[in-house]
Amino acid sequence: VSVIYNIKNRSADPIKLRLNPVVCFRAREQLCVGDSTNIKHKIFSQNIAAVESEKGYMVLYSDKASFHETPPSGRLREDISYSGNKEAGENHSEDLYQPLYLDIAIEPLMDEDFLVVALGYETEVETAQAFKEFLNGERYRSRFISSGAGGTILSLLSAAGTFIVDSDSKKTVIAGFPHSGERGREAMISLLGLTLVKGEYDTAESILEHFLNRAGREGIPSGFLGGKAEYRDVDTSFWMIDRMYQYMNGVGVERFKGLLHTYWWTLKSMMRNHLERERDGLLMHEGGTWMDPLKRNNAVEVQGLWYNALRIMERFADLMEDTGDDINFKSIYVNFEENFQGRYWNGRYLSDCLGDDSLRPNQIIPLSLEFNVIDGNMSRKILGVVERDLLTRYGLRTLSPSDHRYVGDSRFNGGVHPWLLGSYVEAYIKAGGGRTKIKQFLRPLFEEHIYDAGLGSISEFFDGNPPHKPRGCISYSTSVGELLRIHFKHKVY
Repeated sequence: VSVIYNIKNRSADPIKLRLNPVVCFRAREQLCVGDSTNIKHKIFSQNIAAVESEKGYMVLYSDKASFHETPPSGRLREDISYSGNKEAGENHSEDLYQPLYLDIAIEPLMDEDFLVVALGYETEVETAQAFKEFLNGERYRSRFISSGAGGTILSLLSAAGTFIVDSDSKKTVIAGFPHSGERGREAMISLLGLTLVKGEYDTAESILEHFLNRAGREGIPSGFLGGKAEYRDVDTSFWMIDRMYQYMNGVGVERFKGLLHTYWWTLKSMMRNHLERERDGLLMHEGGTWMDPLKRNNAVEVQGLWYNALRIMERFADLMEDTGDDINFKSIYVNFEENFQGRYWNGRYLSDCLGDDSLRPNQIIPLSLEFNVIDGNMSRKILGVVERDLLTRYGLRTLSPSDHRYVGDSRFNGGVHPWLLGSYVEAYIKAGGGRTKIKQFLRPLFEEHIYDAGLGSISEFFDGNPPHKPRGCISYSTSVGELLRIHFKHKVY
């Protein structure tokens, strides 16, 4: 964590600013309660100090401010209270340790900028190495946000790099900060915006390999718990197949063939497993969507992703010169084309699930994909309904406000998710929409929200009602990735 302070002394007297950092070592959902005597501290020099416990080691650094020991009687800050929220369910408080303080003097009528950094890992050795690299400038990148669109894009590009981390010999994607880990769906949705727009093809391939190496018949992992892969999603593998296709378009067929040759039988095994649930070309499933708490069955976006994956797999089979004797992708997607519209079109828009006419944004996803069965006229009707009821300043609502289940601050029954703008913009352009209006969709996020919540990044979701308070992670991979993809692909900002 890096904090830059700017102090302006407009008085005729010198002043001194004192900072009192409070520290603890805990998991993100835990709280520290009780005496913190197990925490030790040490001042190495005027500008460098350390705090440690059996749980971790932290270095504190300032380029100009000086460290001092806090008197023993003032080191424990007790009963620091945090306001509760509906998701947490109650108020919380904890006890924090304040072993050190920093101060800096500012002369009369002078300005002073200075930096304070906190950097921590599980061990002293890891922390010392990271701190050395920080001082050498290998990890530190300025996160100042300048005015204008250029500054916004640079900030988002900087944020994009924070989601990509090492995993064994490959790369993977952290879904969001501060409290979301590795998730397959988020990794696939955000992949294009986090890597390909910057020409980082090796990184994109490494992320794909990381998940494909851990694929089972169920598909690529939804996430990992204690290092063990979990398979809960029905759509994540279809997102991955789409991203492999986009990756091929970026690097060229010849390079892509190497990746496809390695994992072709893995892909076929996944598709063969899903075919066991195919009925009339459609994919019958129970839950496993990005709105998983709602337990949506036979969801519309899963159908769109399934159809898109079938069409792409047919092309991959041609590249592999696979005759397709065991799986006839074309016969399946032709059957889909004959049945999908009659089962999901309700006369005004696409039903969210079979037998469920809820007005939700998921119907936009099929419209946005490379291969979809909805014609331009029907797409424009859908877009009109979605724009009227679901489109807000920061993205699409997850449920129409006219629905009796709508709750403005609910994650999936009203909350606004900015990553859905990626699909909305694609559908809008495919239906003949102009780029000028797309700029209006992005402006509130690019010019306002980027200075709010997680500075220089985009939040996970927002309240459905104005003023659309940001919620969830303060920096989310799909939000950042999809907005970057829109910007660089369509050059609308």
